[in-house]
Amino acid sequence: MVGLLLISPIAGALAGPVDTVATLDSAIVLPDVLERELPPLDSLIKAAQEYSPVLKLSEAEIARFEAELGVRKREWTNRIFTDAGTFYANNYNALTVASNGGGYESVSLGAGNVLRAGVTARLSLFDVIGRGQLIERAEAEKQMSEFKYDKAKQELSQYITQLYTELKLAKKLVIVYTETYYTLNAQLEMAEKEFRQGEIHITELARITSIKSKAEVSLEQAQANYENLYYQMEIIVGKSLESFLY
Repeated sequence: MVGLLLISPIAGALAGPVDTVATLDSAIVLPDVLERELPPLDSLIKAAQEYSPVLKLSEAEIARFEAELGVRKREWTNRIFTDAGTFYANNYNALTVASNGGGYESVSLGAGNVLRAGVTARLSLFDVIGRGQLIERAEAEKQMSEFKYDKAKQELSQYITQLYTELKLAKKLVIVYTETYYTLNAQLEMAEKEFRQGEIHITELARITSIKSKAEVSLEQAQANYENLYYQMEIIVGKSLESFLY
């Protein structure tokens, strides 16, 4: 894969023969991960909010408290009973009392159907007084869950923004350490040549070697830090950062 190319700005400032300095003007190849462009911040925040398990949990809590509130508002209907039905009677009598003389007339019927229906309501004192407080508590719990959702959403946006800033800074540091490493590597090559020619003492060669080794360690640490932040961002948004660019 073709790497990201940089020319060290320190190269021109080094003294020495033309053929030696030419070594520093060669292209610097950065790690593959640094070739990847970072997506826009707002697209990362949006993706993280859609993927976040914390926000999904908060949304589920809001739905639960909305359902609980609906139950509390309709709970009084649990005290109302309806009764309806039919029954069949084989024999029943009808008695008619005459108004002129006190006589009566009896009629016997053999069979018949009777329909029966009714509504009964039983409300306790708590249903009248305490129902409003239960509804208020359910409304408060729902409101609390909405506040928790907004807070979690805000904190996630802040975290993504901070991580994005650290990621951009880490990338710049890798580029700087890479340039420094290539420059010191070229200086070491010149120092080794000068040492073989007897122009510098071995202590100077050792000093440059030590500086170059420290620069190499710093570069490796910077690369590891950048890759860690890069993949941490991918975990939070739930997909590859490269997928945002296509």
